[in-house]
Amino acid sequence: MSTRDSALRDRFHTLYEDNHGWLYAWLCKKTGCVHKAQDVAQNAFLRLLSITDLSAIREPRAFLTTTASRLIIDETRRQKVEQRYLETFAYHHGEQIAAKSAEDLVLISEALLSIITMLEGLSEKCQRAFLMSRIDGLKHAEIAAHLGVSRAMVKQYIAKAMVRCYELTYPE
Repeated sequence: MSTRDSALRDRFHTLYEDNHGWLYAWLCKKTGCVHKAQDVAQNAFLRLLSITDLSAIREPRAFLTTTASRLIIDETRRQKVEQRYLETFAYHHGEQIAAKSAEDLVLISEALLSIITMLEGLSEKCQRAFLMSRIDGLKHAEIAAHLGVSRAMVKQYIAKAMVRCYELTYPE
């Protein structure tokens, strides 16, 4: 192990030791759930691992609270989108959803989460156009009316989303 790697490991260990308990307590108050607080705290520290110069973090608690807050916001946004599309699925498939097993519903949720993750970074209208097309089965004209854009713009949005999904699925 190089001296640089050792120093990075030591800095991370120090940040973890000095701040984990505090962050966990803060998250328990913020989320009201010890399990969610544990998950978010762990993910916040995992984000630290992607930083090559931990010594650049002058205010670790500010950094960790900002990171944790963003993680909570991202999770809330994903849950809202997932819930909206599960409700849409239930609406369109009525009785069929009641016949679905718990495993099927988990697979549907995971597929939606995977799609949402792939679409991150695209504009909201682009995401909505793609999901309306692929999940809701709407035609371009219907999507255009919902979004208040032209049909040509809907085609561009859908194409952009498809390219994004392709690139993330086949990175080579």
